[in-house]
Amino acid sequence: MLRGTSKSQSLLAWCSANGVAIDPRLHVLSDAAGRVCVLLRRSCSFSTGESVSEIPKHAVLSVRSSPLSMFLKSEETTRVMRLKDWNPGFGHGAQLLLATALYAELLQPSSSRWAGYLTSLPQADEWDGTALLWCEREGGQNSSADDLPHLEQGCFSGDVSVAARWLQGTEAEKYLADERGRHLTDNIRDFYHDVARPLFSRRWPDLRQLQAGDGDTRSVEGTWTGPNGAWSLDGFRHAYALVCARAFVVDAFRGLAMVPVADA
Repeated sequence: MLRGTSKSQSLLAWCSANGVAIDPRLHVLSDAAGRVCVLLRRSCSFSTGESVSEIPKHAVLSVRSSPLSMFLKSEETTRVMRLKDWNPGFGHGAQLLLATALYAELLQPSSSRWAGYLTSLPQADEWDGTALLWCEREGGQNSSADDLPHLEQGCFSGDVSVAARWLQGTEAEKYLADERGRHLTDNIRDFYHDVARPLFSRRWPDLRQLQAGDGDTRSVEGTWTGPNGAWSLDGFRHAYALVCARAFVVDAFRGLAMVPVADA
């Protein structure tokens, strides 16, 4: 069952307000679970090379367009990243910076200039994320695919636990570690603590860390809360997974970006 309500209507209203044009042969709807679907209308078709949408570059979410741009592109951030061999403008480093920009918007959706677009993105409990994080979120710090059968059930279903083991011995497994053999989940954790969280603290100085008993069950790394919501490593991982699944390079100036509609 499909319905043109909720998330899809919010997305369409946002597109209209931000100059994003969608070909009328496409139908943007929400399914019964509220997920946004893009369908081709009956009896319609596209020829090779035809444009299905026009998206102005001012509508994309990138490190440059983020309200945190001055922090993300600061000399201090660049210095810390280079000490860890993370290239701020390319590959994993660019993904981590964009994840920080996206996470900042996800934590304040009502005041974000990308509000309608953000509502169309999968929530953390609506999808299984990227394979890079399957073992991490299922088992926690220092877990491996071999550990999964012995761990208590975590965020993901048993199917995902099995899928994590399927990666062993495949080409995909090569992407789970960097050139030095360090697992990418460790890099994500280090970036969160060394770059993202200090950045949030400078931007929102009234953050405080939740203590044991404050209801933080999402991450052993702790949660920080402030006027715009609670920040946690798990939340940052979700933003990183969205970047891995959807972001692409727009141009040399903007670099990696979340592009509404085109990433659906």
